[in-house]
Amino acid sequence: MLDVYAFTNKLSNENSVSYSGQVARHVLIAELNNYIDSGLQNDIDNLDVTTKAQAMTALNSYYKTTDEEYAVYSDRALTLSIYGEAEQKLLSDISGSTKDLSGKIAGNDATGQHKDWSTEFYAFGEKGSQTPEELIQFFFEKVAENAEIAASGATREDINGDVITKVYLSENGLDYKQLIQKRY
Repeated sequence: MLDVYAFTNKLSNENSVSYSGQVARHVLIAELNNYIDSGLQNDIDNLDVTTKAQAMTALNSYYKTTDEEYAVYSDRALTLSIYGEAEQKLLSDISGSTKDLSGKIAGNDATGQHKDWSTEFYAFGEKGSQTPEELIQFFFEKVAENAEIAASGATREDINGDVITKVYLSENGLDYKQLIQKRY
């Protein structure tokens, strides 16, 4: 990994482009994916997450943060193991300013929007019945509901009667972890 995500302008010899915000968001996507994959189950096993509300708070801590929440979460140690030993151990080491995933999802990014995603987006239901952000929250709710069931000790079964062991899988085979990751 680079020490700094900024690049020198050849004409003025000053930093003209900075990718720290983009890099921070990529890290957040990877961290969210890792959390959904195994971190949430660890939190359930350790009794840190026992309710849907707690699971939603944990999931949203990677997705959408206020400045105050960012101050807390940006100092959370990064767990990305796919990059080996990273120079940056904290999200604030990559980007000191508030970064979240919500700000760049279709319909929320103030620049470059050419459609009204509140009326044009089609996912589950009728066209315009959900925004892209509402779809992410819908997926989070499904994972959080499954987490609460797992925390209670109950089991879920797929359509073949097999026990579902992952909180991010639905009874009919939807993989919410992949669906969430692919929204970015």
